[in-house]
Order: sequence, then structure tokens, then C-alpha cells
Amino acid sequence: MKRITAQTNVRDLIREYPRLKRVFDEHGFSLDMTCLDKADNTVEDVAVICGFEADEMLHELNRALENAE
Repeated sequence: MKRITAQTNVRDLIREYPRLKRVFDEHGFSLDMTCLDKADNTVEDVAVICGFEADEMLHELNRALENAE
């Protein structure tokens, strides 16, 4: 199974697993927001830009991925 890391590209992640968009949405980080509209960044980059904890988001993204498979 694929593991999402801090270096995973957000645009590629959402393109491959569109259902994971909801994890960002649940934290109030819509992919249409300025901080994510240039989603050609890593999860870590987006965490810095948007001001959220990358480790927590990675945990939730990986959990959602596991539950969906």
C-alpha cells in the first residue's frame, strides 16, 4: 500500500485519490483556497503555507487512505 509522506505532492495525491480531498476540507483547507490553489506543493509545503501541523495531517491522510482500500 502507498504511504503518504511529507514530500508527497498534494496535486498528485488528490488526482490519484480524490476522496482524500475531504481530509483537507474537514480542516477548513479547501483546495480552492489561495493556500492550496497552487497545490503543486508537498504536504509539508502546504502545511507551512496554510499553518497546520503536517504530522497530524499526514496521520489523517494515511488513515483515510487505509480505510478506503
